Amino acid sequence: LYGDIVHVLSRTLGAANHYLVHLMECEGLKNIVPSHGDILVCLFSSDEMPMAEIAEAIGKDPSTVTALVRKLIAGGYVEKHPGSQDRRVNYVSLTEKGKALKPSFERISAELIESLLSGLDQEDLATTYQTLLTMQANIEKHI
Repeated sequence: LYGDIVHVLSRTLGAANHYLVHLMECEGLKNIVPSHGDILVCLFSSDEMPMAEIAEAIGKDPSTVTALVRKLIAGGYVEKHPGSQDRRVNYVSLTEKGKALKPSFERISAELIESLLSGLDQEDLATTYQTLLTMQANIEKHI
């Protein structure tokens, strides 16, 4: 029963990601991938963020975030600028075009969560959530 839990987790994540891409396409967001979405969602709640904080918040390597931010800059969604206090720190902020994506992302998020949690009662969901957090912490101890 428990031997293929990693397989089930992987397939669930893969299915959710595939559905997320579909929802993004339905919103007309064909040039944005889920990893871009992670960055945009961080910036929806903050005027600007240092690149290092974004990398930590979304669990990606800083070099990966740099590449993703470059693509978002090319698309006109974000801009990057040095910090006023420490010019070695690069900050990222949303452009008006990036800010305009927030309603689409809210709809996508609501649909994804509704689909993912369909048929789960609150007690099962709370147990599943706690279990996943514990599993994540267990693995992170070994990294």
